[in-house]
Formats: sequence, C-alpha cells, structure tokens
Amino acid sequence: MTKVSVLASGLHIPESPRWHRGALHFVDGPSVHRLSADGSVEVVVSVECPILLGLDFASDGSILTNDAAGRRTMRVAPDGSVSVVADLSNLAATMLNEVTLLEDGSMFVGEIGFDVIAGAPPETVQLLYVKPDGTASRVGPQIAFANGMTDAPGGNGFYVAEFVEGAIWHVDTSTADPVFTRAVAGVGMGVDGIAIGPDEKLWYANMLGGQLYELDADGRKTREIATGFPHATSLAFAPDFSRVFATVVEQLPSPETMGLATGAVVAIDL
Repeated sequence: MTKVSVLASGLHIPESPRWHRGALHFVDGPSVHRLSADGSVEVVVSVECPILLGLDFASDGSILTNDAAGRRTMRVAPDGSVSVVADLSNLAATMLNEVTLLEDGSMFVGEIGFDVIAGAPPETVQLLYVKPDGTASRVGPQIAFANGMTDAPGGNGFYVAEFVEGAIWHVDTSTADPVFTRAVAGVGMGVDGIAIGPDEKLWYANMLGGQLYELDADGRKTREIATGFPHATSLAFAPDFSRVFATVVEQLPSPETMGLATGAVVAIDL
C-alpha cells in the first residue's frame, strides 16, 4: 500500500506546487508558501487579494502569480516588493488560473471562463498571451476551463490542461505564432494540475477523484496513485523523482466551503 505523508494541513485551497531553490512552493489563499525539507511551512509573501492562483519563477528568483479574482498577474521581486505585471481585467471577465513564463519574458495566462465555484455551466475561452512589453491578446483554441500548466521537456513549449473536456494541450512556442495541439483527450472531466514525471511522462491530478495519474505517449492511464483525499488539485515531483507531492482538499470549492481549512500538502514515496 502506498504511504501518504501529510506535510502541511489546515490550508484552504492549496495549488500550483513548484520546486524552487531546494524547497517546495505553493499558493494558498492570498499567500505564497514555502515548505522546507524539515517540514516547516512559512509565508513567502501575501498579496492584498482574496486568492492567488498559478505560480512560476523568473530567472532572477522573482515570483509570478495571479490575483485570480482581480484578473491581474503579479510579480514578487527577490526583495519582497509586489507589482502588477499585467492587468488583464479588460480582457478577462472571470477568474485567472495558471501562469507560465517563457524565456523571452512573455507569459501565457489561463482564464477559467465561467463561475465554476458558483456552479455555472461551462463556457470556453482562449488563453491570454502577454508580450514582454505588457501588451496582451487572446491566442489559441477555445478551452473549457484552462487549468494546470507545466513546461514541456527539452524546452519544447508547455502543456495546459483542459478541465471540462479531460484533455491536455501542447503549446509549441518556437514559432512566431504559438501552435496548439491536443496531446491528450478523453481522460474524463477533472484534469487539474499537471507535471512531467519520471521518463518525461505526463501526470495529472484528478480534482474530482483525488488520484494522481501517469499517462503514456498515447494518453492512456498507466499508473494511478491515491492521495488519501477526495480531491487533488495539483502535483509536483522531487528533483530526483523519489517522491511526488500533491496539493489536496477535503471539499470542492463552493460558496459554502470557501472559508473552510480542509486543504493539505501530502508526499508519496515512489
């Protein structure tokens, strides 16, 4: 039986776990947290907003994250100062989700597209593309709830999950215009955070079932790991792939559960 160790509890909606400089970072509520090797959790920064979603790091150590409800992408400099990189409220009508930063300084930002917390019916929307000069536009296909993002192996663009359709898109950013290809389809609604695991295989966290799944090159599920929680929001692997870390919650976000602290970060030995 797979051993699941709870490393942090009493969280709200932990999301976007990322390894950076020897520690696991994640967002929860209005804060970015760092989980150190000794199991201690500290707040790296808090932003004046209801909830942060998405997390990436620039080469200088700056943190990128989204003020989800305010529809702004924020930068936290190494000195702790917080600034707005892109105000996307003129383009996005609903909450932002993930963000990924490219080497040239441009960014792709996902928008949920409908009020998922209130139970509104799904709608589709394109990704937001922010150039280094801050100008933003819509790009790519219509996606029903753009969710997790992760860099593709070898610097070959990135992947973005589509929650409603149970799909994962590959975005090739090597050309002037990004090329979107549906790499995985038909795995079922609930694809949340994604990551590249051992042997460069795609993994995803199942928000509706609490499992972590490994996918082969044809998009078939080849491994399943139970987190011990009913809902898994995302995952990240240790640099040596000896463990996988998952952000999890006991209850799905809703107007009734938003204030409840049922979230956790767990570790599973591989």
